[in-house]
Amino acid sequence: MTSTTDLTTDLSLSQLRAERRRLTQESERLLWLRRLVIARRDLEVARLAGVGAGLWGSDDLPPLVQDALQNHVRLGPDMLRQLAASARSLRLAADGTQHDLRCATDELVRRYQSQPQLCLPPPHA
Repeated sequence: MTSTTDLTTDLSLSQLRAERRRLTQESERLLWLRRLVIARRDLEVARLAGVGAGLWGSDDLPPLVQDALQNHVRLGPDMLRQLAASARSLRLAADGTQHDLRCATDELVRRYQSQPQLCLPPPHA
């Protein structure tokens, strides 16, 4: 199996920089999705546990926000299991992407250390 490090060593400097940008964006996207899934799962856990009625401290919130928190769609245990599985899957995907990002960063740093002039913009002709 080819490692990410092996793949990044085959890329040109501009391709490596582009790959780092892509991996950064993908990592941010996966982490954002995971946070959404976890938040929705937590809301469902609270509802199933009976916490939703008379939300503690909810009187500090505007009535519209209170209503939105108390009247969300009820999903049930099956969806709760799917949300938990999605959160795990997204965590694994994010971990893999972050590993690839570290490899690409390490390769970029290695190139910069061996050829510091690569850090500078190309001279204008």
